[in-house]
Amino acid sequence: MITATNIILSLKLFSVIGFFIALTISLWCYYRTRVKSYTWLYIMLAMFTGFILHGVRLVKEFVADPQMLELIKIELIPIFVVFLVAATFTIRKESGFPTITPARENNIMVKGELFEIAEGQNYLIMEEKFSKGINMFMHSLARGYEGLFISRLCPTKVRQNYKLEKTPCIWLTETSPENTLSLGPELEKMLQVVEDFIKKSGDINASPKIKWDEKSGEFIKRSGRGVIYLGGLDYLIEHNSFERALFFVERLTDKIRVSKCSLIISVNPYILDNNQKKLLEREFNIVEYLSEE
Repeated sequence: MITATNIILSLKLFSVIGFFIALTISLWCYYRTRVKSYTWLYIMLAMFTGFILHGVRLVKEFVADPQMLELIKIELIPIFVVFLVAATFTIRKESGFPTITPARENNIMVKGELFEIAEGQNYLIMEEKFSKGINMFMHSLARGYEGLFISRLCPTKVRQNYKLEKTPCIWLTETSPENTLSLGPELEKMLQVVEDFIKKSGDINASPKIKWDEKSGEFIKRSGRGVIYLGGLDYLIEHNSFERALFFVERLTDKIRVSKCSLIISVNPYILDNNQKKLLEREFNIVEYLSEE
C-alpha cells in the first residue's frame, strides 16, 4: 500500500541518488578541466555537501532521536549555499574571454632571411629576452600568416614597436585595461581563446575565405594559415604550477598538430630545472636554445 510516508522516503532516496550522480559527474568534470579552473571544484564540493545533507534527511527517518541529525542538517545548509554561490561567481569570472578576429597584416617589413615555419608544427625557443621568438612570429606575418600575439608586453607598445595594425595582441595581466585585450593566468580560458583563433584561422578542413575589409573597402582573401606566439609561459608557471602549465601546453600543442596553425613559445630557460626542460621539450617539433649576449 502506497502511503504518504513511503512517498516521502522514496523522494528523499531519489534526492540522495541524484546528488550522488551529480557528485560523480562534477568530480569527473573537475579532473577533465583541472587546468586552473575552480568552477567544477566548487560545484563538486556543493554536490558533496548536498549528498551528505540529503543523506542525513533520509537517515533521520529511521532514528529514534533525530535531534542531533537535525542540527547537522541545519549546519550543512549554509555550507551548501556558500559553495553554490562560489561556483556562480567563478563561472562569471571565467566565462568571458576576448573576441579574436584573425586578419592578415599588409605592410610587415622584416630584415634578413625569412624563417620557414610549417603548418601544424610547434616551436619552443629557450631564450631570456624573447627576441628570436618574436622575430619568427613577425617573419611568419610577412609570409601571409594570420597571427595571434600573447605576451606580458603591453599591446600598445607591441603595436608601436612592430607596426602591427590588425593582429590581435593579448596582454597577460590580472588587471583589465580599457580598450585592451587581456587575459589573466587562467589556463582554461586561454585555451578557449586559442581554440577560437584556430577555428577561425587554421581549421584544417576549411578553405581560404573571402572577407570584406572595412579599412581598404574591398574584398580580401584570407590565408587560412595562422601563427600563435606565446611569450608568457613563465608567467603561467608562476601563477599556476609547472604541472598545470605542462598539461596546458600538451593540450595546446595537440590542437596545433591537427590544424593549419603553427605555435611559437618563448620561455626563459633559467626558471626551469633540467627535468622540467626535458618534459617541456618533448611536446615540440623544434627546440632551440638561444644564448644571450
